[in-house]
Amino acid sequence: MATVDRLLAYATSLCELYAAARWEDTSVPPLRDLFAQHLAEQYGLIASLLERARTLGMNMPRPSFGSPISTGAQTIDCNDYVGRLRRILGVQELGQCELEGMWRQANIDGDRATYDLIVEEVVRINERQSWLVAEQLVRLSDACALRQQGSVR
Repeated sequence: MATVDRLLAYATSLCELYAAARWEDTSVPPLRDLFAQHLAEQYGLIASLLERARTLGMNMPRPSFGSPISTGAQTIDCNDYVGRLRRILGVQELGQCELEGMWRQANIDGDRATYDLIVEEVVRINERQSWLVAEQLVRLSDACALRQQGSVR
């Protein structure tokens, strides 16, 4: 049961990061759209995890997410985006390290449903999201470096 708690905390942390990043700026539509897609996927994972918790007899409230206050289109420095992507990727990488232990423990405990949920949904979605965020991080880092070189000359 602790596994479901930890999975829910992990998915909630990613939701909060994606929600904050998505609403803070609207000037980079590809990132905003990527964050919106990842946020929707994490909400889906949370719904699956809550359903699993109910099946296990756990009474867990649905996490509440405050609506980020949008102050309109802000200009956010290129390096701010790089930092934001690094934070998201860091949480994803830490989570991926923990996931292996969680699915192994679920398998040892004979909890096949939790094992399947971790392997078939959580790992699959988060590995893909990590890859896409890492790809954007490389692109954005390169663009920032080019922009800085152009401003130095």
